[in-house]
Amino acid sequence: MQQIQIANLLQFVSPHLQPLLRETELEQEIVLRNGLQQIGDAEVKEIVEAVIEEHRQDPFYH
Repeated sequence: MQQIQIANLLQFVSPHLQPLLRETELEQEIVLRNGLQQIGDAEVKEIVEAVIEEHRQDPFYH
């Protein structure tokens, strides 16, 4: 297992996804079960989606 900040993960695996997250989301720590070497683009996209969902605020209605 490896603990890593999401910003570091994105920097090495999928830098093009980094602008999708806010600073607070990028600072979040996650645990990778099989380490950084075993993670692919599809897994990173799932992580980004989960982080966005976790930090999502209630939508504004007009």
